[in-house]
Amino acid sequence: TVYYIESEDKYSNIPKSADAFERDEDGNLMIKTYGDLVVLAQLVDTEYDIYGSENYILTNNIIAAEDSAWTKGIGSVENNKPFNGTFNGNGYIIFGMNMKPENQYGGLFEIIGEQGKVTELLMADCDYSDINTEYAGSIAAVNNGTIDHCISGVNFTSGYISIDINKDGKNEFVSLAELNSNIQGKTAGGFAAVNNGT
Repeated sequence: TVYYIESEDKYSNIPKSADAFERDEDGNLMIKTYGDLVVLAQLVDTEYDIYGSENYILTNNIIAAEDSAWTKGIGSVENNKPFNGTFNGNGYIIFGMNMKPENQYGGLFEIIGEQGKVTELLMADCDYSDINTEYAGSIAAVNNGTIDHCISGVNFTSGYISIDINKDGKNEFVSLAELNSNIQGKTAGGFAAVNNGT
């Protein structure tokens, strides 16, 4: 068997392995930081055969910096590279993402494929600054797979969450009503703008 390694534009008889992230004891690739999410989005697009169908797991809460900009979701509609792996949020939160898509698809995932699955993830206080986004979702712009046991920060009206919001090692209780996401797009949804899956 000969493998094409897209990122290196060459062929090899040895398949490249997914080595950009550490693996946990179950073989899942561990996502630990906001930077890891950025790298994951890039790798699913540039090394799709390796990273597009892997299993990922969050290992802690991720709080985006106020000046960060999430410009490219995981997967690509235009390049026909849907995320077909598993992304286990592991009960953790991705907090404060500033969605500024470079194309018409905005969300943590640009597209989740038919075999793709996102589970146990909480997205809170994720805002869109571009009201011209065509498809805007908190978790995905387009979902053709499964989003299961996830929570979007849209329309929380009561309750509290304990989070290290100041990144000083001390958890504080924050009202969920203060963490509502502002999702704006021509087609918008709390989980997915377009949902052809479950």
